Amino acid sequence: MMESNEWWVVHVDGSSNSIRSEVGLILLRSKGVIAEYTLRFDFPATNNDAKHEALIVGLRITKELRVQKFRICTNSQLVVGQVKGDFEVREENMKEYLQKVKDLASKIDGFDIRQVP
Repeated sequence: MMESNEWWVVHVDGSSNSIRSEVGLILLRSKGVIAEYTLRFDFPATNNDAKHEALIVGLRITKELRVQKFRICTNSQLVVGQVKGDFEVREENMKEYLQKVKDLASKIDGFDIRQVP
C-alpha cells in the first residue's frame, strides 16, 4: 500500500466469552471502505482485554499499511479514557496493554482516538 497523508478512520471493537475473544476492524478513507477484518483469538479474555486487543491490532495494521494519520473509533469509554490519560489504569494487564498502545502510537505522525456510540 502506498503512503498516504490523508486521515484514515479505523473502527475497532472486541468481545469475549469464556472460550475465545474476537475483534473486528473496519478501515476507511475518503474513498470508502478499504478493508474489513475479523480476528478470533483462542484464549479467554475479558471484554476490556478484547477491546484493547482490537486497538492494538488496528495500530499494527495501519503501521503495516504505512498510514501516517488515522483516528481510532471505539465504543469503549474505558479504552479511550485510558489512552488519553483521563482514566486511571489499575490492573496490571491493562497497564501492559496501555504500554503496547503507547509504544505503537508513538511511531505515528497523526493519531487520535474517540469514543463513538
